Amino acid sequence: MLPLSSMARAQELRIALSEEVSTADPQRDNLRSHNSFARHAFEPLVERDARLQPVPRLATGWRMLDDRRWEFTLRSGVTFHDGSLFTARDVLYSLCRVRALPGGAVPFKGSLRGIEEVTAPGPGTVVVRTRDPDPGIPSALSQIAIVRAPAGTEPLFHPEGCTGATWAPQERFDDGREAVGTGPFRLVSFQRDGVSRFVRNDAYWGARPAWSAVSIRTIADEVARIRSVIAGESDIIDRVAVETLDFLKSWPSVRIVQAESALLWYMQVDQEREPPPHVAGTNGRNPFKDRRVREALSLAISRPALAERVLGGFGAAAGQMVPPGLIGHDPALPPPDHDPEKARRLLAEAGYADGFEMRFLGLGSRRALIEALEQMLGAIGLRVTVDGATGKAYSERRANREFGVLISGWATTSGELGQPLRDVLMTHDRAGGTGTVNFGRYSNRTLDRLAAEALGTVDRSAREEKLRAVARLVAEDVAIIPLFFDPLLWAMRHDLEITPRMDFFTVATDVRPRS
Repeated sequence: MLPLSSMARAQELRIALSEEVSTADPQRDNLRSHNSFARHAFEPLVERDARLQPVPRLATGWRMLDDRRWEFTLRSGVTFHDGSLFTARDVLYSLCRVRALPGGAVPFKGSLRGIEEVTAPGPGTVVVRTRDPDPGIPSALSQIAIVRAPAGTEPLFHPEGCTGATWAPQERFDDGREAVGTGPFRLVSFQRDGVSRFVRNDAYWGARPAWSAVSIRTIADEVARIRSVIAGESDIIDRVAVETLDFLKSWPSVRIVQAESALLWYMQVDQEREPPPHVAGTNGRNPFKDRRVREALSLAISRPALAERVLGGFGAAAGQMVPPGLIGHDPALPPPDHDPEKARRLLAEAGYADGFEMRFLGLGSRRALIEALEQMLGAIGLRVTVDGATGKAYSERRANREFGVLISGWATTSGELGQPLRDVLMTHDRAGGTGTVNFGRYSNRTLDRLAAEALGTVDRSAREEKLRAVARLVAEDVAIIPLFFDPLLWAMRHDLEITPRMDFFTVATDVRPRS
């Protein structure tokens, strides 16, 4: 039994997040902090467990009726926070809203790619029909929060678009007035620049949360965030930097928890433009079109040294896009060796014995990583400088492809290789929805064909083998240069514990007093 002081503290959980939550609309943004915030009040049909595998939530089960139709059985007796009953109409409304979200922002629209039609044979059943066989539909729907359909709305989701739906004004979603979900907590106040507050939903269909209330605020400054947990002003904070671990461990009132990570940091090089931006000394050529140059860059990097210098011994060296335990990880693909001598030889064979100059884009907050890469690449004769940027500036410069080389991060939240294959590695095709963040414009038609086959394979074991085959091709062709899987670290009050999630969401239902 908890002491009285602990019982008093256990009534409300105070969470400090590192990134701004700019809206209470669960479908408006797809940042980690925003998704953490939304999961308190809203639920998807299918949830991802701590290891990113699909589990039932508002749908109790699903099955394939044929190779293009999925049937989802909805949980009965679930009510929204206003007491209205959850039915298939709310599912159709939510999917339609994602498809045509007012204001032009459609961050979850990619989850619906390939879905042609959604129908509701009855109030407790939804059938999803896809353009092609797509075994990833349950995982895709785990991204989409279900919102309440307005009374009198009868939405239809058909191949030409959505009809029969009327949207509440966006400002009502943004400020929280329409934040009516089915989740374990009910939003009572939303403050973009202050403290937002939830209270426990006593009518919740699932397990009763340990907390009667949850408050969430953003503390973007890392030092201030750490001070808040040490001072007891926050009970748990996310995104703890490895550089601060020794300091935090010196405080007995604070404990650190680490999650296995699916957040890959990698180098992406421009394989399209001639020459790439900020690359000089190549006689106008694009050196990265030559596989030998890409391999040389990879061999120049000591991943164990990065793990030690940059991650403080946490994290893990990477040789592929997804870590062990996720579908598509190939155990036969270890991280590449560190071999600067071979790297110099490959550069010479490619016609760059004297090296060349390159300036690349890196995340300014990862200064240790930037310095380590400058040294390692410099050791094989490359003259390297880095532009560091953070936040919106980094995202904009990356999206504008201002550099021929960039360091980027990708979190595989789907639990399998299919997601990064489609978005990072397949040929950039805006109409087809592939290569959406393939900023280097890598293109390999063999990879595209094999990836499409894997993504359309329903049988799990056959799908995994095909995904592993694509992982081997990605490694052989040095499509990207994987560096490491970033450690996911929380700091919290010493008498708390958390079920750490690989997607790094921070949700009060995963936090509880230590027994």
